[in-house]
Amino acid sequence: MSWGKKIWQTLIGTREEFSGSERTFHMVCLAATLAMILGTTQNIILGLEELVYTMAAVFVLLFFCYILSRVYRKFIAGWGIFVSFCAVILGINYYFNAGLDGPTLITTFIILIFFFAISPVKLAWGFSLIMISLFGVIIYCDFHGLGPNVVPYESRADKYIDIYFSYAWTLLIVLAIFYRIRSDMRVQNDTLRSQKEALEKSQEELEASNQELNRLFSIISHDIRNPLISIEGYLEVLEKDDLDPEEDARMRGELLNLTKSSSSMLDHLLTWSKGQIHGHRFYSKQVQIDEEFEGTLALIEDLCTKKGVVFESDIPDDQQVICDPDLMVIVVRNLLHNALKFTSEGKSIGITSVVQDDHWVLTIYDQGQGMSQDKQDSLFTLEAKSTFGTNNEKGIGLGLILVKEFIDQHKGSISCQSKIGEGTTFIVTIPQKEG
Repeated sequence: MSWGKKIWQTLIGTREEFSGSERTFHMVCLAATLAMILGTTQNIILGLEELVYTMAAVFVLLFFCYILSRVYRKFIAGWGIFVSFCAVILGINYYFNAGLDGPTLITTFIILIFFFAISPVKLAWGFSLIMISLFGVIIYCDFHGLGPNVVPYESRADKYIDIYFSYAWTLLIVLAIFYRIRSDMRVQNDTLRSQKEALEKSQEELEASNQELNRLFSIISHDIRNPLISIEGYLEVLEKDDLDPEEDARMRGELLNLTKSSSSMLDHLLTWSKGQIHGHRFYSKQVQIDEEFEGTLALIEDLCTKKGVVFESDIPDDQQVICDPDLMVIVVRNLLHNALKFTSEGKSIGITSVVQDDHWVLTIYDQGQGMSQDKQDSLFTLEAKSTFGTNNEKGIGLGLILVKEFIDQHKGSISCQSKIGEGTTFIVTIPQKEG
């Protein structure tokens, strides 16, 4: 901001401090004060001594009204004094300055414009009617010869000089008022434009969110309904009780897998929906990783044993990190379950944990199916298509969305490296600086 603008804002006040009417009042008071100085000089030259004293008094009053509003923040009081005194000045100007043959008409015009420009809405019309009525009284007096009988000008030229300069300073004030109005209108237009752009952006985000929700509910209705239908079918078949032991064991295993898959999907859905409604509570603190993950790793190791998958864990004893342990347990559980889901018997999955360069790096890897680049690009979004695991495990993709949200809350990052047929590695990085 230039020094000129800084001075100007200091004189009339900023938009944050004062309303448009108040700032216009300050500006007009300053412009009118300048006009009074010019008018006083003009009247000294013309020899109009009565008006010299009058304008000097007006100068003092204008400055007082300006100080009252700008410094003491009493706009209504300053405005009221100014308006009242303007009415008196109008009458004095008429009587001592050649009646309607002088600049009274111009003075009345500028006073009315000033009222409409800065007056509070509730008071503007009332004071304007008073000024119009006062001007009507002046017209009546002039028509009936009740006005001044002495023309104060020494020559005809002085009269037109007075009118010209009165017009000049009146025009100065009018221009100042309209400049202020146009400036405020420009700011308001810019504000409205910004609000419109923000509204349009919010609308686009809302539409995108609705599309995601529609897709989510579509996935839920399909991926939860189908397992339930399959479970119902298996149960109907098992009710017949005429299956051979091998077929019975196979169907019971399928039934167990479907039940676990459906339970996992519902767990993810409930966690995700709770976070969307209430937000996920985040509480970061220093924790010991091997203790926090002990139960989760024991469960995964048991599941790996049942599936015939080797589980490898490289988490140093007593390793201290800063995180929200509740959220990170969910992250680790989801990533390890995914690793196990897509890894065949005889292969391995694992987890490593290191702290380096003020970052905690957690790596979860598997020797499973791997995935294409297209699928990697759609991870952590609802665009990701659910995939059956090696034992026909099914999911709706919410697990990785939760993982991404929880890592974001830690101001961390997650990346994926994968090749079809060679396995997948997820790398989670969490900063270790508190605050």
